[in-house]
Amino acid sequence: MNTPDRLLQVIAHLKISKNKFSTKLLGLSASTKVDNILKGKNDISPEFAAEICKVVPGLNYNWLYKGEGEMMMHPTKQVSMDRIVFGDKTELAIFVLQNYQSLCEEFDFLAAQKEAMEQEGISKFLGTKKFEDIVESIIRIKTQS
Repeated sequence: MNTPDRLLQVIAHLKISKNKFSTKLLGLSASTKVDNILKGKNDISPEFAAEICKVVPGLNYNWLYKGEGEMMMHPTKQVSMDRIVFGDKTELAIFVLQNYQSLCEEFDFLAAQKEAMEQEGISKFLGTKKFEDIVESIIRIKTQS
């Protein structure tokens, strides 16, 4: 699937018009930038892909930018550390190695979400115990590997 098709799929997933996607969601003055990508005149930049991922919760950056993986990071594929019990360090090491890429993507996604929310003044959510526990778990795994 090419970039224009992936972008169209995101817009369809959101069930909004291309114009609303551009102006309301992304804050662009017009849909020209999105139109140029959809028409194949321009490719999506890494920065623009990241901006889209910031406003579409769960959207997989690698899928949007590179066409790799699935469109959405499904909750069933996300790791919940409070449900995982490791008998020894070998089990933990195997788990981290097998899930390293998805853990890094989840960490990057959460960090981008946190930055976007802080910039928008939504810092109250960031102070919740659940959010901090998730971030701490991912950071701990990322730094151990």
